[in-house]
Amino acid sequence: MKKIVLYTLGLAFAVSFYSCSKEETQQSLLPTDGLASGPSIASVPATTGVYVLCEGLMGSNNSAISYYNVATGVVDKNYFKTKNGYGLGETANDMKRYGNKIYVTVTGIQGGFKSYVEVLNATTLVSLARIPFFTGTTAEYLPRNVAFSGSKVYVSCYDGYVRRIDTSSLTIEASVLAGGACEELTVSNGKLYVTNSDHPSHPYATPTTVSVINIATFTKTAEITVGYNPARAVTAKGGDVYVASWGSWTNPALTPQVTRINTTTDAVATPTYSYDVQAMTVYGDSVYMVSTYSPWIKPFNSVTKVLGSNFITDGTSITTPYSITANQNGGDIYIADVKNYTGDGEMFCFYNNGTLRFKFATGPTPQKAVFLY
Repeated sequence: MKKIVLYTLGLAFAVSFYSCSKEETQQSLLPTDGLASGPSIASVPATTGVYVLCEGLMGSNNSAISYYNVATGVVDKNYFKTKNGYGLGETANDMKRYGNKIYVTVTGIQGGFKSYVEVLNATTLVSLARIPFFTGTTAEYLPRNVAFSGSKVYVSCYDGYVRRIDTSSLTIEASVLAGGACEELTVSNGKLYVTNSDHPSHPYATPTTVSVINIATFTKTAEITVGYNPARAVTAKGGDVYVASWGSWTNPALTPQVTRINTTTDAVATPTYSYDVQAMTVYGDSVYMVSTYSPWIKPFNSVTKVLGSNFITDGTSITTPYSITANQNGGDIYIADVKNYTGDGEMFCFYNNGTLRFKFATGPTPQKAVFLY
């Protein structure tokens, strides 16, 4: 289910509350290193733990971070609360690691003044700062996604701005107007590429563009026209940016597509691709794409520009794939399954050859993964 739909879908589920369970042991399917069922991982740092961001259900204030111990197979579905003594908040949307810190965007709800960026110690998951993304009781920024460059963190927001956080002071030090209802952003060639989505509560005159922001000057320099309702953007090997546009919820003529941007010229490359893609991640030459409604998970080769066959090769069934994360140490691919959007989810870890390595239960509406080594 696409992110913006959660604002309407979530209303139907607002009365459904989820109580995260205590630690529970899961059956681990992890083979020893070097077996034929998967590539050897002896040459890369061993992954000892996996954090999973769980959005929760809109209006239920039950976002969470689950933690899976790879060695023991034990999972704590509400590990953030275990470590910090309070819940993560309402409608968390993104989680990424940069250096020894993890940055989590907690979007909140319009009018609720529950918007934050939570900064965590990457090893302990103890909070280092909770940065308010609102001003008093008059303005909410509604943070969505994070990207990094140098000593700065860049946060896209539904109010149309990108805000810059200093990694030392952990404060907002500057902002620039990008467009409207900003979703995912990515860095390439010294620039930020920011998607301007179509959102009913945060309308933008041209929800068909990607804004370009010069990182050195922190100024907007261009808007690039892509498909209708762009929401996902990743940087592929070589520097091209791939943008997934979700199309219109009300006009079937405005269909989903994937666009490739040449970041040297900031021109849209041809052809565009008529893929309905919910999420993307990059490892090596591949841009792994997830289509939730079909559903399918396939690698797109960023060199040959060819979409491959189904990524999962061993028959493993995923009910509703929602997000995908590549572990850059070794190339394992993590696929989040939100099931029916009303309760617990599940995270699947696959070897890069598409065979299952292990799986574990998570909190509600799982998506991004971050790794401990």
